[in-house]
Amino acid sequence: MVLSQVLPLVMVVLVAGSEEPAPRRRAVSALARLAFRPQDLQIGGLQDPTPAPPAFGEKGSWRWSLIGGGAAEFEESQNRFGLLGGGLSYFLIKNLSLELGLNLLFVDQSDDAFGANFTLLTRWHFLSADRWTIFVDGGAGILGTTDRVPSPDLREPRGGGNFSFTPQAGVGFSHELDDDARLQFGVRWHHISNARIRESNPPRDSFFIYTEVSFPF
Repeated sequence: MVLSQVLPLVMVVLVAGSEEPAPRRRAVSALARLAFRPQDLQIGGLQDPTPAPPAFGEKGSWRWSLIGGGAAEFEESQNRFGLLGGGLSYFLIKNLSLELGLNLLFVDQSDDAFGANFTLLTRWHFLSADRWTIFVDGGAGILGTTDRVPSPDLREPRGGGNFSFTPQAGVGFSHELDDDARLQFGVRWHHISNARIRESNPPRDSFFIYTEVSFPF
């Protein structure tokens, strides 16, 4: 970059001292345009190597996110859980993404439990504007907990299990905060059961509300 600009400048000086006035002016003008190209007029004479982030929802783009939320069971409101986690999004086609998540749960029940939940969802931003979208999503996951979920109760004295599946589906809204960050808010039906891999299989259906912030990379 530096050499490509210095050499034409040297030639400008040499031509300026050797040519006739009119040819000299034409030569100086041509060499000056070569020496000072507009695309090189950056800080320090160097171009910015950082590309602009892809537009939200662009096919083949990736995003990472942080999520937090809480849920209460439909039938027994005292049975609740809180969730904190993160995830990755990959857009298979425009506005349709695959969502991978890893979340930590605290399950508030008669026998409290902690858990780790891996999820795989698809999300479709079916309404899209310049700065906001409305989406639907759904999928399932696997959940491991330190105690049985749900806890044993009068309905099922044996309770659930330490390993469960978590199918879920819902709707949400996203809004651009700036060129990188995007805020997402959603609600889901969230189900926990062991799909009858154990003899006792009490289901747990909850109303789940969450907030998510995502960034491109």
